[in-house]
Amino acid sequence: MNAGAVDYIPKPFTPDQIRQVLGKIGKQRKLEGRLADLEFRISTDAPTTDLTTAEPAMQKVVEVALKARAPGDHHDHRRKRHR
Repeated sequence: MNAGAVDYIPKPFTPDQIRQVLGKIGKQRKLEGRLADLEFRISTDAPTTDLTTAEPAMQKVVEVALKARAPGDHHDHRRKRHR
């Protein structure tokens, strides 16, 4: 299949087979659009998390968690200690 091909229809094919493939492509594109929209909304609507603590042991936990967070998670995480 060529780059960009999404399905394979062996010849000879019927009009109904074409409609089924086009229906699947339409559903896939709609889902991809919804996913992109949701990812954008999450990235822009996510609240800023304030992870402050006065406890040294808890501060260590926060630091370990921030180091282990998923790659690409660049939300503003404040890590100041309050004393």
